[in-house]
Amino acid sequence: MFGSEALDIVVGLVLVFLLVSIMLTALTEAIEAKLKTRARDLEQALGQLFHDPEAETTAAIAAFYRHPLIFGLYGSDYHEPTKPYPFGRRTGGNLPSYIPRDLFSTAVLQLADMTSPQSPMGKVVMSMSGIDLAEQRARLESWYDGMMDRVAGQYKRRVQKQLLWLGLLVAVVLNINPFSIAQYLQQNPEARKHLVEVAERIQRGEAEKAAKLPGGTPPADQSQPAAEVTCSSNAHKWDEAAQCQQAIAAVGLPLGWTRLAFARTFPHGGEVAVLLDVLIALVGWFITALAATLGAPFWFDVLNKVMVIRSTVKPKEKSPDEASEDRAVGKRQGTGSGQRREGGEGDGRDARVAADGAVG
Repeated sequence: MFGSEALDIVVGLVLVFLLVSIMLTALTEAIEAKLKTRARDLEQALGQLFHDPEAETTAAIAAFYRHPLIFGLYGSDYHEPTKPYPFGRRTGGNLPSYIPRDLFSTAVLQLADMTSPQSPMGKVVMSMSGIDLAEQRARLESWYDGMMDRVAGQYKRRVQKQLLWLGLLVAVVLNINPFSIAQYLQQNPEARKHLVEVAERIQRGEAEKAAKLPGGTPPADQSQPAAEVTCSSNAHKWDEAAQCQQAIAAVGLPLGWTRLAFARTFPHGGEVAVLLDVLIALVGWFITALAATLGAPFWFDVLNKVMVIRSTVKPKEKSPDEASEDRAVGKRQGTGSGQRREGGEGDGRDARVAADGAVG
């Protein structure tokens, strides 16, 4: 039974990591909605495109954002973002977080015609002199796409760092230690069973979501209705994270700083043992923080794969391999023919003995 128990423990840990990832994803999305860092990154990248590192003070960037095509994306006057936040950057204000590539190329070409050839826009267009308008548009859009890829990479790296530090903070405050959780699940079969049921309900709920999409297929198993547990790979809302948290919290895992959780985190006595417990707890919290940086979609995929492996291992443990029907039938036929042969030989001996008696 070790195989199924280990898989059930893995399911429980994956569910905990999935919950932490959903919570932190929702938190980072809330921070982004408040600070508009994507818009600020885009503004700085445009300043670098036009060869002016001080994008917030240049007339070229102001003219670009005040162009009618770009102005319609945010609907207010352009102004320099001046509100700082703890990481030393500035917010994007009400600026757009994304500008379509065709609007970018059109705005740059029109601004180049309206300004002098020595302006940043004029220098960009002058570098493409001698080619037709369609080719100029294509090159400007390709140039812009490369810039947007760099902005996206910069945003992802910053989010990864935020997730790491936020994940470490959440792991310490809520005492999310995978070592103590795994030990608790190893000693409590009912807790493992409940978490597996939660994972199955989440899978059924996600299958029903996919079936409602255009071209989706209905779930394979419709014998039991999916429970109302919204905890999926694209869950970015606090209410969905709360539903998932309630389903997992019903197990009674050693989370937080309750007496049970504290005893599981620091189980030994003595100075040396306490130092070892603290070291193990720090490693466990750091593992939780690293797991949070992988994101909810990653852990949801891992959960699906583990459940598939578990579904193949569990039936083999419940019932051992049985002999095939063909071998069983052959064995019965062989036994019957052997009995008939033995019977035939006995009848022949009885007939010879009777004949000898008659002659005598």
